[in-house]
Amino acid sequence: MRQFIVWLTQETDLPIVDKTGLTERYDFTMPWTPGNEAATGEASPGAGAGALVFGDVGDTIYSALEKYLGLKLVSRKGPVEMLVIDRLERTPTEN
Repeated sequence: MRQFIVWLTQETDLPIVDKTGLTERYDFTMPWTPGNEAATGEASPGAGAGALVFGDVGDTIYSALEKYLGLKLVSRKGPVEMLVIDRLERTPTEN
């Protein structure tokens, strides 16, 4: 699940925490249409409110997770690791 969570975090642009408890490896297919979250009214940080989808509109990543894998993303508040840079200095170097 670790690799899947990394991919899912990149696709949704949201911090995702694995609460499944699954430790085995799985081989699966999850068809979905990138970018149609705006068309279905589901929130997508990566796609703007005016995002257009051409062709057939398929499952969003959120609906495909539930439909094909039986997994659901649940929004919760909690601590998240962050890196904060207070100050950055650049020292000139010779070429």
